[in-house]
Amino acid sequence: MGIVIESAGLHVVTVPKCACSSVKHFVHEALTGSPFVAQDVAGKKGIHQAYKSVPFAETLGVQTDGLMKVAVVRHPVDRLLSCYHNMVRGKANVWARTSEARFKKAGVSASPTPL
Repeated sequence: MGIVIESAGLHVVTVPKCACSSVKHFVHEALTGSPFVAQDVAGKKGIHQAYKSVPFAETLGVQTDGLMKVAVVRHPVDRLLSCYHNMVRGKANVWARTSEARFKKAGVSASPTPL
């Protein structure tokens, strides 16, 4: 269903891993007039608990006529590179410590490079 900002005539659909946190922080500030603070909305601790992302199939049939629908998406290659930098390079020491023997057995480096 996303988040409806009636005063702005917007229906904002959040897409996980596509600026989802930034969009939710923007929406919260647009709705409340102040930045999100933990436990700010109905006792929810984090932005993702306060404003849940809902699978598209669950949005079918929701009445949003007359509202501008907005979603932020990312190019798949940008997403892949971001994942590589955050999950592989950013955690290289963790990978090396926990998986070095498995990497060695598989014949791959514990310190990968993109290409």
